[in-house]
Amino acid sequence: MSIEGDIQALLAALVSGRAYPLVAPDPVAKPYTVFQVIVETPQNNLDGASGLSNRRFQIDHYATSYGAVKTLAESTKTAMAGASFKSLHLSSIDFYENDTQLYRIMMDFSVWT
Repeated sequence: MSIEGDIQALLAALVSGRAYPLVAPDPVAKPYTVFQVIVETPQNNLDGASGLSNRRFQIDHYATSYGAVKTLAESTKTAMAGASFKSLHLSSIDFYENDTQLYRIMMDFSVWT
C-alpha cells in the first residue's frame, strides 16, 4: 500500500470511513477529513537517490462543533504517532467557516518513507 493509502486508512478509522484525498464528495456526512500531499522532497546524496522521501501532508478535519473537531485533531496526533511510518506533527490551525457553518482544523505532518 502507498503512504497515501496508509494515511487514508488511519484517518478513515477516526471518521467512520469518511477520509478523502483532495476533496470530499457532496453531500458528505459530518465529521469528515480531507488530506493531501503539499510537497514531496526526495532525499539525495552525492551517490544519487537515497530511496528516502519526506512528504508534508495537510490534513483538514471538519465537524459541526468545535469540541468534536478538537477531539478529532487530538485523535489524529495519537494515531499518527503510533503509525508504522515515521511522522512529525508540524502545526495546527483552527478555523470556523461561515459559508458551511463547519469548524475546521488544518494540521500539517512531515512523513518519512
